[in-house]
Amino acid sequence: MSDNKKLENKLLSQDKFLTCPHCDYSKNELGSSTCYICEKSLESPPSEAKSPKNASQKSSNKANERKNKNIALVAIFIFLAGLGVDNLTRPIYLQAEDASLDSRTSNLTASLKQARGVIAYAGEPCGRRLNDFIGQYMAKLNPYVKFRYTDNDRNKDQVQELIERQIQLAFSEEVFLDSFMEIAQARGVEIVGIPYAFDGIAYVTHKELTIRSLSIVELEDIFAGKTTNWKELGGKDQKIVPVLMEGELANPMGIKLGEDVNPNTVYFSERAEAKRYLKKTPGAIFYTSASLAAIELDEVNLIGIEKDDGTVVSPVLTAGLTNQKDLLSGNYPLVRSLYILVHRSVWEQTELKQLDPQQEGVKSYIQFILSPVGQKIVQETGFVPKYEVAEDEGEFWSSLIPSWFGNNNWASYLSK
Repeated sequence: MSDNKKLENKLLSQDKFLTCPHCDYSKNELGSSTCYICEKSLESPPSEAKSPKNASQKSSNKANERKNKNIALVAIFIFLAGLGVDNLTRPIYLQAEDASLDSRTSNLTASLKQARGVIAYAGEPCGRRLNDFIGQYMAKLNPYVKFRYTDNDRNKDQVQELIERQIQLAFSEEVFLDSFMEIAQARGVEIVGIPYAFDGIAYVTHKELTIRSLSIVELEDIFAGKTTNWKELGGKDQKIVPVLMEGELANPMGIKLGEDVNPNTVYFSERAEAKRYLKKTPGAIFYTSASLAAIELDEVNLIGIEKDDGTVVSPVLTAGLTNQKDLLSGNYPLVRSLYILVHRSVWEQTELKQLDPQQEGVKSYIQFILSPVGQKIVQETGFVPKYEVAEDEGEFWSSLIPSWFGNNNWASYLSK
């Protein structure tokens, strides 16, 4: 077996995991210091779980929430109006065709060699899992760059922390981009969203549920409260308990959610608690990343999507393996685009001497994810790559940076 294949197997192996003492999530890769789901230390004792809020508690606060939201929107509108038409009409995030291979790897060699420092990032759990693999690979290329997942303030989302420069990178998805960009513009900050992958949205239930597939309409009826018992869908006589996250923009589910909410719905402020609740509550249903569902298949019941012609498509083929063919073709309908958010001044700077060593690390990290080798890691982690995938890693690296490793001996260097 070649050296680069050994390294790939070492980095991408999912045979062994660590269990979180806080939320019982059992699929953290070896070497992780914090849990992918609850973001707490894997060595600390568990803290007391928070109780969910039900739909009635949620609706009692709706009037105040709507009032506060309206006030905030008016304030943002007034501020944006003062920015002028030019600022409001500028492109706010990159499209796939904007990122050619040259633009994605230009100066990658120099950036990797000069980068230094700790790069803090935040965002979705699935993005965090990917970063652990990318970070391990990059550490072989440059051990002077470290990555740290952080959630400095749970009252702020990742874009707010990025704007305030508490973090240097943020993982997000397309459904949030417009609102995130508006927040940044209102603060006088320019950020860009760079697409790097597609991901399936998977619906999961308590392990004991016998229903294996639902249509999009049936899912929408469940969360709208039109269907409240599993026997209405062919299951046993059992109350359906939808699980959602708190917040106006907290549930990118791929289906339409109206004003009406299932009265049995429970809400959580932390995704770890939501998943924990799902696993101990018969009748519960929740949503997650297909890449995470694939490694949790032995702990939950995965719901396939029944199409109009009666065929059923699943986002996961077997344990640890997502259905990338149907995710890419659109045959599986619940797919989202994933983005990395970064300050525009860092991403668009072509003169490396204008960037400090930490910014060099940020830019080289993004370029690495978008490179053919990075896209291969994206694919192996369960996502659908946005760009071309390296078939021969050795050929890619030796052509990109031959003088760095000498004699094309990059593979032996990486395996050390």
